[in-house]
Amino acid sequence: MRQMKAALGTLVLLGITILPTLTVAKEDKQITLTPIGRYDARSVITDIERAEIAAYDPATRRIFSINPTLFRVDVLDISDPTDPVLAFTIPLGGRPNSIAIHKGVLAVAVENAIKTDPGFVKLFNTEGSLLNTITVGALPDMLIFTPNGKRLLVANEGEPNSYGLPDSV
Repeated sequence: MRQMKAALGTLVLLGITILPTLTVAKEDKQITLTPIGRYDARSVITDIERAEIAAYDPATRRIFSINPTLFRVDVLDISDPTDPVLAFTIPLGGRPNSIAIHKGVLAVAVENAIKTDPGFVKLFNTEGSLLNTITVGALPDMLIFTPNGKRLLVANEGEPNSYGLPDSV
């Protein structure tokens, strides 16, 4: 009988804990978004997509977007958000995979031409001047600054040079 009361008490407490969560989950929240501006990064001649990942800098009102096709960063001025304009580009010398910004420092992950070799993170200021280049693991694929900006986290994809072959690296 004592075990039955303990089990019943546990079920009541569990129900009290879960019930408010279920009530909140039933509330339907909707977000409505309306585009106010557009920038087309495709080439008129080749119609190849050119924008993949972007980071916004509120201090300069610019969007920094990696352009993997042309091995560069496209910098868009959105001081008038209804009319984004390409302000300038930052050449990278390799294919970019990710981008992040924190307080005026732009970090760009760049893969090595040989995908199994170490890649790089290139650090720039918001005017496009190179500050530093750091060697990282193979195929750096995701960047994020810690909230205080003291560290930059790099996720490396590290794919093999081939799949299922005896000499895969």
